[in-house]
Amino acid sequence: DSAAVVPKKQLYSEYVSFSEQNGDVPVSKIAFGRKLQERGGITPAKNDGTRLWRGIMLNSQTTGWAP
Repeated sequence: DSAAVVPKKQLYSEYVSFSEQNGDVPVSKIAFGRKLQERGGITPAKNDGTRLWRGIMLNSQTTGWAP
C-alpha cells in the first residue's frame, strides 16, 4: 500500500524486538533500510521532520517476516 507510512524509528524498534524474541540477531539500521528498499515499493520519506518509510505499515500480529 503506497499510502501506508510508519516512522523509521518505530519500525526498526519493532523489528529488533521481533528478532530478539525469536532468537535472531537483528541487522544494523543501515542494513535494515537497504533490505527494505530491495523488497521494492518501500521508500524513505519525511514529514514535519519525522523520518518515515512509505509503502509499509505495522501489523499487530506480524509473524515470520524478516528483511
